[in-house]
Amino acid sequence: MKKYKRAIGYARVSTSEQRKLGNSLKNQVDNINNFCDRESILLMKIFQENASAANFERPKFIELLEYLKKYKGEIDVLLVDRHDRFSRDTESALTMTRKLNNLGVEVNFVSEWQEDVNSTDAKIIKTLRFTFAEVERQKIRQRTSMGQRASLSDGRYTKTPPLGFSLAKNSQGKTYIEPNEKAPLIKQLFYDYSLGLYTQKDLVKKYKEKGLKISKSQISRMLDNVLYKGYIDLKEHNIPPYSVIEAQHEAIVPYDIFEKVQLIKNGKTNQKGSTRTVNENFPLTSYIICDKCGNPFYGSNSNNGKKRKNTKYYKYYECKSDCKCEERYQAEIIHHEFNKLLKKIKPSEEIISLFKDVLIEEYKKSTSDRLLAIKDIENRLKQVHSDKISLTDKYISGKIEDDIYNTFCEKFKLEEIKLKQRKLDLGDFQSDIDKLLSFGVTMISNVDRLYNAASTKIKRQILSSNFSGKLTFSDGKFRTVELNEAILLMNRYNKGLKGSKKKKGTNSLISSQSVPKVGLEPTRPCEHRILNPTCLPIPPLWLIVSANL
Repeated sequence: MKKYKRAIGYARVSTSEQRKLGNSLKNQVDNINNFCDRESILLMKIFQENASAANFERPKFIELLEYLKKYKGEIDVLLVDRHDRFSRDTESALTMTRKLNNLGVEVNFVSEWQEDVNSTDAKIIKTLRFTFAEVERQKIRQRTSMGQRASLSDGRYTKTPPLGFSLAKNSQGKTYIEPNEKAPLIKQLFYDYSLGLYTQKDLVKKYKEKGLKISKSQISRMLDNVLYKGYIDLKEHNIPPYSVIEAQHEAIVPYDIFEKVQLIKNGKTNQKGSTRTVNENFPLTSYIICDKCGNPFYGSNSNNGKKRKNTKYYKYYECKSDCKCEERYQAEIIHHEFNKLLKKIKPSEEIISLFKDVLIEEYKKSTSDRLLAIKDIENRLKQVHSDKISLTDKYISGKIEDDIYNTFCEKFKLEEIKLKQRKLDLGDFQSDIDKLLSFGVTMISNVDRLYNAASTKIKRQILSSNFSGKLTFSDGKFRTVELNEAILLMNRYNKGLKGSKKKKGTNSLISSQSVPKVGLEPTRPCEHRILNPTCLPIPPLWLIVSANL
C-alpha cells in the first residue's frame, strides 16, 4: 500500500438499489474511510451520488473528473467500494479505467481489493466483475419491466405520470398514480375542447395564462391519453390481451367528456380543420340539457304555416333525443331567464377591491422595465436641473466666461428636451393604470351586458368560462347551475345567489354555498394573492374579452 499516498473516493446508488442492504451511500463511504484509516492513505475527497450506472454521464462523476484534472499528479488512486458501484457496463468501465490511468490515477475497489491491478490475472478478474455487474443490471431491468407489466395488468400505472398526476402509495403500500394540484386545470382543458369552440392552439394560449405551460403537441397527446378517464391501454405497453382496462386511479376527466373529445378531435382531423358554427339565434345550443332525459337542447325554428297571409316564425329550444320526451321551450323565455342568471354573477365589493390591487401589482410587474426607465429619466432631469443652478451660480460669481456659460446652457436645454421626449414616449403610468382598472372592473362587473353585446363566438366562450357544467332548464327556470370555481369563489358573498335545495356532489351556485375545494383557485382571500395572481379568482371572462378586443 505504500505506493498509495493520496486518494479520492466515489460512492453511488441508484433509486432501485437504495432499499438493498449494504448498498447505501453511508455503508460505501464507511468502507472507504475505514480502508484509508487502516492503510494510512490520505483521503482527499469523496464524491457521492444517486445515479444509474448505465454510463458515466453522472453529475458527480463528471465533477470527479474535473477534480482529477485540476490536481493531476497529486492523486494516486480512486477508491470505490465494489465494481458495480463504479459501472454496470463492461465496455464503458474499461474505457473509463484507461482514461483515469492516463491521468495518473489507478482504480481499485476496497471490498474487492486487487494488489496489482495491472497484472494479467487482475485484468481478467476486473473484466469478469464488470461483466457480472452488467448482467445484473440487465436482470434488474427485466425484473423492473416485469413488475411494471404486472402492475399495469392489475390496473396500477407505475411509470412516469402524465401532467395532472403524481406517483403515490395505495392502502396496501403499492405504487400508483393520483390527481395532483394541476388536475382541475386539466379537467377544464378537456371540457373546453369538448365544446368545439377552441383549437389546440387556442388552448395553449388560454392555459398558459392560467399557469399551465404546455405545447400544442403535448395537448394533442393528452387528449388521446386514456389515463385521464381512469383507464389503461395495455396495447400501448405491449401487454396481452392488448385491451383497454379500468385503472385503480381516480379519473380526472369524466368518461362522457373524454369520449366527446375523441369525436371532436377525430372529426376535426377528418374535416381538415373545419370549424363548427352555431346559429346566432340560439347561442345556448347544446349548453342546456333536458331535465327528463339529460340530453342537450338544440335550437329550432317553426312557423304557423307558410300558406297563411301573415306567416309568423317562432324560435324554440327542444330536446331531439330518441326518448321522445318532447321537452320544448320558447327561446325568448330561456334567454330572458339566462339574462337574469347572468345578472347574479357579479363579484362582491371585497373581490373587486382585491382585483384592483392585483391588477395594479401585475401591471407594475409587466411594465417594470418601463417604470425603471421613467425613474432613471426623472433622476437625470433632477440632476440636469441641479447642474443648471450650479452653472448659474458660478456664472453670477464670475467664475466662468460668457461663452462657456452659453455653451453649457444650450447643452442642458437639449438634454432636457430629449429626456422629456423619452419620458413622453414611455407613456403616463397613472393614466394607463386608470384605463386598465376601468376596463377590468367593467368587464367583471357587467357580465350580462357583455354577453348581450357580444358575438355568438364570444357568447359561447363566456359560457365555457363561467360555467363548469351544463345548464338544466325545467318548468320555466334554470335548475342546478355548476359555476366555474373561480366564478363561484367570486360570488360567495353574493346573497342573490342563495336559496335552493342542496344537491350532493355539485359546486353549483344554487345547490351549494360551501367553500370550493382547493384546486384551480384558493378557498379564501389571503395576502399572498397580491403577489401571486395565478391564485386569484379573476374570471377567464376578462381574459377572453381582453384577447378579443
